[in-house]
Amino acid sequence: MSMIEIEEIVNEWESTLCNKVDIGGLYTRDPTAHKWKITYRCFLLRELVSWRLVDITKTSDFLGERESHPWI
Repeated sequence: MSMIEIEEIVNEWESTLCNKVDIGGLYTRDPTAHKWKITYRCFLLRELVSWRLVDITKTSDFLGERESHPWI
């Protein structure tokens, strides 16, 4: 798999991530779930890990390109 393919996959994945986590959205999914803090925290943790993984992958891609082209 080439870096271009990986970059495309990461960009597609990034477009599916939430830009904002709303407690009201959790309530609309399940009226009783908002009462459980663990549900909200799991949702936040999932989004946090996903955004961090995208960030690390994009950074490693950038550094890999820069290493192969040191004049950039």
